[in-house]
Amino acid sequence: MKRLERIRNLTPYRLMFMAAAYYYDPFPDEHLTSDYGIPQFDWASTGSEVVDIFRDRVRNRIVVITGPASGSIGGATVTSLASAFPSTVVLVSRSLSSVQPVIDAIRFRYHENAPTVHFVSCNLASQSSVRQAAANIFRLIPRIDFLINNAATPPGPYQESEDGIELQFATNHVGHFLLTNLLTRRILDGPRAVDSPKPRVVTVSSSAHANCMQSPAENYNFSDGIMNGALYDPRNAYVQSKAANVLFARAYAQKLAQRDVLSFSVHPGSIETGLQDRVPSTIMEQAEDAYISETPVSISSSPGPIATRSSVSSGPARGSSISVPPRSRSSVSSTPTSAPSSRRGSEQIRQRQTSGTGFSGSSSDLQRRTSGQSTFSNPVPLAAEEADAVQRAKRKTVDQGCGTILVAALDPRIESSSGAYLEDGKVVEDGLVSWMDRDEEAERLWQLSETLVGEKFSWN
Repeated sequence: MKRLERIRNLTPYRLMFMAAAYYYDPFPDEHLTSDYGIPQFDWASTGSEVVDIFRDRVRNRIVVITGPASGSIGGATVTSLASAFPSTVVLVSRSLSSVQPVIDAIRFRYHENAPTVHFVSCNLASQSSVRQAAANIFRLIPRIDFLINNAATPPGPYQESEDGIELQFATNHVGHFLLTNLLTRRILDGPRAVDSPKPRVVTVSSSAHANCMQSPAENYNFSDGIMNGALYDPRNAYVQSKAANVLFARAYAQKLAQRDVLSFSVHPGSIETGLQDRVPSTIMEQAEDAYISETPVSISSSPGPIATRSSVSSGPARGSSISVPPRSRSSVSSTPTSAPSSRRGSEQIRQRQTSGTGFSGSSSDLQRRTSGQSTFSNPVPLAAEEADAVQRAKRKTVDQGCGTILVAALDPRIESSSGAYLEDGKVVEDGLVSWMDRDEEAERLWQLSETLVGEKFSWN
């Protein structure tokens, strides 16, 4: 009673001071590095786990996703989101047959609780198709809470889209650039509850972007000044398009910063999906050669092995993305959990897996080693079997592959990092090639993209 009496006698000023002291947070940014009840995500985190943690941020939301084919990370993303009961999911794909198994699975599992699922046909390599798809989406839904730009075309022989743009650049970047901007009014102006999370745009890139030696705006059609495609290399074209994804996410974040729209790019990981079946065998063999030879090539040079900055630490394109992290990076939280060791379990393989090049010894030692020269006191031949074991050890399931995509779409702790690039469930800091880590390069690509689609977009 005496304690209650003392509280009653406190002046309002003192009560306000006590309340402020009680709620004072000496580490206001700690939510970036500690969990506040939310676990840290890492290499092994699955999309199902991420959605289960952020169920309230998914319920009754409207999602648009490109490339959600059955068996892909896009399909896994949709399946994970459906478990938290969004109100509507719009599946954007070239063919209904590729996404029908995803639709059927959702309806079978959730019955009357299943979200409304719409299919919208779209060929991202065709600007007229993208414009028609955007118009169809406008008619179907009143707003967009999450737009996930996931679709991609794999490396292949040189082709141009009907709009005269190299096919990978047209599909992986320009199509998403146009679709996102055409849908931005639905992202900005749709009816939304006061307590709704900020809408987000997530663009799926690849760690291969770090091998891009110059701006994608420099020579997107690989011309030698006389003929388009003369300098074409399919792997460099893929690298170029993935670099464009990172720059686009950055530019979009900057242009929508005052409108409370967040934008991120992500590397989902190296994943076994059906995409590798569409990569010509000759290109796969060249990528494997590049994995061993580690020969650097600029995207504007004559065709050759895939461009690298310093080293290659994972295998060629056999999954949903070409995963080629060139160097170690720091992230906003503690060091991510490393990938599981290979099935062979040898200490030597585990050491190589976590080293900068994927193999013990320096880069020059590796070059000598692969050329038959050796300066090691106990030289060990570079075994293709061991290299393949390391590569297999870094494969993710499709559910793990969509984990980082869903972190980018849902995690409230990364709101202040809009425009950032994520890997293994974390925002990557200081991980971009120096020329890419500049706002002017993102703006340069934006202006080129506007020229290619024949329309300017201003969202400030």
